[in-house]
Amino acid sequence: MTHIYVIVVFVSLHVAGAWASGLTPETVPEWAVWAMVVAPYMVLGVLGALFVSWCTGRLDRRGDARAVLWAHRAFTVSRLLALVWHVLTVFVLGVLGLVRRWTGDLVLVDELLAAVPALALLLWTYRLAHPVEDRVRAAVMMRDLDEGRPVYAFPGSWRYVVSAVRNNLAIMALPLVLILGWAEVLDRIVTATGLAENAGEDSLVVYLAPGAQIAGALVIFALIPPLMVRVWDTVSIPPGELRHELESLARSHGVRVRDFLIWRTGGAMLNGAVIGLTPWLRY
Repeated sequence: MTHIYVIVVFVSLHVAGAWASGLTPETVPEWAVWAMVVAPYMVLGVLGALFVSWCTGRLDRRGDARAVLWAHRAFTVSRLLALVWHVLTVFVLGVLGLVRRWTGDLVLVDELLAAVPALALLLWTYRLAHPVEDRVRAAVMMRDLDEGRPVYAFPGSWRYVVSAVRNNLAIMALPLVLILGWAEVLDRIVTATGLAENAGEDSLVVYLAPGAQIAGALVIFALIPPLMVRVWDTVSIPPGELRHELESLARSHGVRVRDFLIWRTGGAMLNGAVIGLTPWLRY
């Protein structure tokens, strides 16, 4: 759900184009349009907080495990409603045009600012999930101790949000924003040089522009692994039996990698990943 959310948020802003000013009449005051943009997100946030408070209270009083399921369903519904509202703010209320009145049509800046309300709601749902997950973690702690499993301290609320952003949001948001930014830069170059006006159907520019976009996207995908291993909380596996076994496994399958890393999520998620298109940028 998070990945789809991020894709819809940024792609809708990127393709807004002629719809950047929306369908709102110019007679409507700017402050009123901003109020219409922000108010539904605030309502969703408050309703979500009230419902999660009820769910955690039910967990504390009755130990009703169904409250966990209800809370997560509420997060999903909140995100879906926020996504629908974001699309409406882009194409009907013209939130991108509102931002550009203050910033101008800058590369990525206006899109990122216009995405703030929708992304803030997403981060708020992460924050609301913290007390629910905290109670679930406490409930299974004794079982983990009895079975000899490692027990990790559960992070505080905002540290939990930061961890969710690093581990869930960034893997889609980072490459997508870079690719959309490259496409916008390329479009500016073509427009500034006048190539778009002089390009005929048989012009080389017609084929070079899409080729440059694809080439740029491939370069971005190639460079994402070294960026992501820094966004994620990772450290290199030190020399020892584990690293030796991993290196032997990679050699036996003919897979070359730059390094083997430990992805430290504090026991919050089961994880394992192989990322990288080329051996010297593969982890």
